[in-house]
Amino acid sequence: GSLLLFGRSGVSAAEPVGVATDSAPDPLMAQLDEWLGAEDPVAAMLAPLDERLKLTPDQGAQVTPVLAAGVTELKLLREQARLGTLSGMTLMMQMTATGKQMADRITPHLDAAQALEYAALRQEQRQDLMQTMMERIRSQQSAAR
Repeated sequence: GSLLLFGRSGVSAAEPVGVATDSAPDPLMAQLDEWLGAEDPVAAMLAPLDERLKLTPDQGAQVTPVLAAGVTELKLLREQARLGTLSGMTLMMQMTATGKQMADRITPHLDAAQALEYAALRQEQRQDLMQTMMERIRSQQSAAR
């Protein structure tokens, strides 16, 4: 999935992220690794936006620093989760807040049609993130049996 929006809940606040309860990787951490693992994560985030929204060169130039700031924040969150300083719920809340801040800074640079399409894209991404969280919960429940 692309990294431009998030918004999932349902993670136990007591569950550390990045510490798998069995051999399966944590889906939240896997999602962060997918988003941030590209050689150029900013370009990897910009490409689907540009493809879907048909950004003008000026819009691309305005959006790029927003994406760069988001990448920096997400890398910090990933490291905190790896160190065990963020619970699953806290990581999810921070990812959601970062996504909202990015959207709030990107939307003003879009025209009305692009803003509507961006809202639809963000909704799709939130649904994808919810599926990832549900996978995490199911794997935890399976491991607890």
